[in-house]
Amino acid sequence: MHNGCTREEQLRWAAQAWDTAHLAEAEGIAVVAVTAWSLLGSHGWDTLLRAEGRYEPGVFDVASGTPRETALATLWRGLPEWAARHPVAREPGWWQRRERLIYAHPASSAAPDPAPPSGHPLIVCGPDSGLRQAVLRICAARGIDHVVAEDGWRAWFRARDAQRPPSRAIVPWAVLCTHANARAFHCSLSAIRAPRTVRRSGTPAAACPMEAVPFLRLPDEAAASMPSSACIHAALDRLIDETSPGHGCPPAAG
Repeated sequence: MHNGCTREEQLRWAAQAWDTAHLAEAEGIAVVAVTAWSLLGSHGWDTLLRAEGRYEPGVFDVASGTPRETALATLWRGLPEWAARHPVAREPGWWQRRERLIYAHPASSAAPDPAPPSGHPLIVCGPDSGLRQAVLRICAARGIDHVVAEDGWRAWFRARDAQRPPSRAIVPWAVLCTHANARAFHCSLSAIRAPRTVRRSGTPAAACPMEAVPFLRLPDEAAASMPSSACIHAALDRLIDETSPGHGCPPAAG
């Protein structure tokens, strides 16, 4: 299976190939194997090898010279065991969405299909800047279910947990914050503790468990060294890599 494109699409393509192979096998078709290609990524496939092109990571990213596991490594390792998949892997791929049609029927909209609510969205917060708007556009184009926290991620979690009865149906897999005052962009993660304000019966609020959510800050200055869209795409890819199940900050299963 070719693993080009953005990270969530790579995951969706590989997962669908695996599932399709099992369906074919159940119908009596002899399926020998499903293999990941390319393991270490590829150069120039975005130009059909007619120009230098760019490097696309595969199961491993070797851009730095040292192989680094991507979310694909976690997915392929877990497929034979039917392990939990990253929430973005369970959303429709581009080939299943309306924008796949270059020459669509005039009556159809050219706008991307909104990602269906998954119950595990990406929370986007920060000032309503050009960077945040770019993040939202790219999330929509990539089919990533996302929610805007207009009043900040802390307020979003408080509002969610203050529902009566308490609802935990929406469990974000990460928070992406666009913030103009940050000093630098390192594509690094830190675990934040989302405050819970709902009291359990007979239990002090302070004793309620805290919810660990991966957090990535993307400042406006991030776009200074590269085009903003490339920066955002790289940040989302790395965020998905670092939040794959079993990578230390697992997204909620379900």
